[in-house]
Amino acid sequence: MLEFILEPMPPGQIIENETNFGYDNISIKWTAPENTSVTKYEVTIEGTNYKQETTNSNPSISFGVTSLVPGKHYNVQIVTVSGTTEPDVKRSSPYLKQIRITPTRK
Repeated sequence: MLEFILEPMPPGQIIENETNFGYDNISIKWTAPENTSVTKYEVTIEGTNYKQETTNSNPSISFGVTSLVPGKHYNVQIVTVSGTTEPDVKRSSPYLKQIRITPTRK
């Protein structure tokens, strides 16, 4: 009997009032996907070397950055990951959002 392992659902929207796109620190919070077993999330800022993973199923991440340009727009991609060992690891289609880095340094 063949067993179907379903692709996890993508994360929900970024929660704007709990998110910060600073020039030296990124903090992102998003809604968790419904009816999906989540092992972790992968967060990528496209066009940069920033790819971070959460350590658990908590739908938020914070990390320091050094080369983002204040005021510039970047695309953020968040992927839900289910499973811990290959070949059972499955990734969702990405949630994509264009963000703008805080335009001035505080």
